[in-house]
Amino acid sequence: VAVKADSPYKTVEDLVAAMKARPGAVTVATAGVGSSGYYFMEQFKVAAGVTYRHVPYAGGAPAVVAVAAGEAEMVPQLSIEAAELLRSGKLRALAVSTKEPLTIEGYGTIPSVIKAVPKFEDYGSYFGLFAPKDLPKNVLAAYEEAFQKAAALKAVKDYATTKGGIAVAISGSQADELVERLARKEAWIMFEAGQAVKNPADLKIQKP
Repeated sequence: VAVKADSPYKTVEDLVAAMKARPGAVTVATAGVGSSGYYFMEQFKVAAGVTYRHVPYAGGAPAVVAVAAGEAEMVPQLSIEAAELLRSGKLRALAVSTKEPLTIEGYGTIPSVIKAVPKFEDYGSYFGLFAPKDLPKNVLAAYEEAFQKAAALKAVKDYATTKGGIAVAISGSQADELVERLARKEAWIMFEAGQAVKNPADLKIQKP
């Protein structure tokens, strides 16, 4: 969660107070419906009991730049998209969506949003590689080996640290379970936020 450096919002509590004082008026820039920032905001509005004005952009980076330029008041996009503007002093970070604080090299440590909004549930975004389900096992094994080697490289770990990311190297059934868990979580986020027509439970989608 980031705001322009000179924003009157110094904390998540300030942001929540403003959203309650001006229902549906505080502008929030995201990469659009279905983006991680949008899922965050839909869960945030339920957990904090607020409403907001959604301003979608064609990607996370444009959304982040928009807030730095004063086009919108807040952006909940990826830390790797906001890191450079945080370091340059054009943005101020209020919180991260995960339960653990996040340290961005050259900026500092950002607290968890859960500290200010206890009903918010840990939510993170992942980048991964996908392949056809019927890919030959030997080809899949080669991809997994290459992926694990790349993930272990110092350059990859340094990139993650610099950008405010966390290098995670999982594959196979672990990766499948992670994707399924995230899909279930996002289905429930949308339903509880009033954005989904059908109850996930009716589709046998268990709440994670």
